[in-house]
Amino acid sequence: MDTELIRVKAAFNGQIMVIYIKDDIYLNDLCSEMRDICRFGSQQSFTMKWVDEEVMFDN
Repeated sequence: MDTELIRVKAAFNGQIMVIYIKDDIYLNDLCSEMRDICRFGSQQSFTMKWVDEEVMFDN
């Protein structure tokens, strides 16, 4: 099975960043990546919020 990339918009400190993450990423790895991108300290708390902009309907 091939790994797909998911487009993610990250908003922080007034900036919008577009990153791509693998669809099989573990939560701890995602948190670590976001810490690096936003330059959070290892003990600094932060919140991630999922906003799904796609609307899918089943027929």
